[in-house]
Amino acid sequence: MPEHSLRFGVVGQPGYRAETWKCWTYHGAGKRRDVYIACRRLGNALKLSLHESGHWHVAFDSKAFSQMFEGHNTPPDRLMGRWERPAPIIDGLTLACRIHIPGDAATIPEPSLDSKVHWIACAPPGQSVEVAVFLSDHLLGDSDWPGRNAMQTKLVGHLSLDGGGYVYIVHHTCATIEQPFPPPTGYFKGAGEEQLLANTNRALRWGQMDDGSIIFQERPVVITKNQTS
Repeated sequence: MPEHSLRFGVVGQPGYRAETWKCWTYHGAGKRRDVYIACRRLGNALKLSLHESGHWHVAFDSKAFSQMFEGHNTPPDRLMGRWERPAPIIDGLTLACRIHIPGDAATIPEPSLDSKVHWIACAPPGQSVEVAVFLSDHLLGDSDWPGRNAMQTKLVGHLSLDGGGYVYIVHHTCATIEQPFPPPTGYFKGAGEEQLLANTNRALRWGQMDDGSIIFQERPVVITKNQTS
C-alpha cells in the first residue's frame, strides 16, 4: 500500500535540531481513513493511531513490543493510552493532535538538515512550538488552513485520505506547558551506559487535552552518573 507522509521537526542554532516527527496515511487500504503520528527516533515502534472508527490509541507496535524490553522493564500492555475521537471544533474540522516542542529541545547535532523534512524555527526561551494536526472533511484553499487568522499558524502541509477527507498540519508558538516529567522506571532493551549518558536523549509524554485532542510533549533529558567514593 503506498504511504503518503509529511515529516517535520524543529531546528535551533546552526547545526542543532530537536527530534523529527512523521504523520502518514496509506492509500489503497480499502478506503480506510486511518492516520498515524510518530516520533521518528522510535520509527513505527510507538505511534498514535487515529482510526476512522473513532477509537484512537498510543501503542507500541505488536511485532516490535517483545523485542524492545526485557524483564521487569516490560510494560504490562503495549497499549499506552486509549481515547475516543473528540467532537469537531467547527463543522467538518477536528483538532486531533498537538505536539509541543520547547525552545531548549534543539540539542541534537545535525550538520546537514534533511531536505525532505519541513523545518520549523525553535521557539524563544519559555515558549514552545506547537504543531497541530487537524482532520478535515473538506479541501481548503491554497491560502487557507486551520488557525491561519485566529492563531497566526503557518502551514506544514496537508495529506489527502484515500476514503475522502484531508489531514492538515500547522504550527505556531505558544506558552510552554510546565509539567514535570516523571523519572524513568526502565530503559529499552540493549541500552548501555554510553547511550543513557548521551546528550541527545529525549523523553516523550502524552495524554489528552480538555478539548479532546491528544498531546505529545518532547523534552531533552540529561542523565548523570552517580559518583561513588
